[in-house]
Amino acid sequence: MRLKRKAFGFIVFLLITLIIVISSNIYIGNTRVDSIEIQIAYPKSDTLINNKYIKGLVDSKYPKLKGEKRRDIELDEIEEYLSKEPYIEDVDVFITYRGKIKINILQVEPIVRIFAENSKQYYIDKYGKLIPYRNNYVSDVVIANGK
Repeated sequence: MRLKRKAFGFIVFLLITLIIVISSNIYIGNTRVDSIEIQIAYPKSDTLINNKYIKGLVDSKYPKLKGEKRRDIELDEIEEYLSKEPYIEDVDVFITYRGKIKINILQVEPIVRIFAENSKQYYIDKYGKLIPYRNNYVSDVVIANGK
């Protein structure tokens, strides 16, 4: 009889734990996004991007992100979209349990600025990848030109 009571008590404990976990997941999933926080790390170089630029990218692709329910947001999709940006080396997007989207970005590190013969300018990063030149955002790096 005593063993049955322990087993029954254990089953009740498991059911209560399961109910708490399920209801907290439902509650967290229904939490709405209230803000977006962007943090950019600049490795040994000047800024090529800033929070306003990233916010503009996110707002243009996902205009109704603020106010959406957590469960309806595809974080991997946002991360993939931002990782295609040539000025971003690495990006991590996640949501806090309170409903704040956090975007952590590592900017590329340009090592040389190229002035091409066709009057175009671009950067080359430390991995040899071409990065387009943006007006008003100049990095203090070695300049190369010529034929």
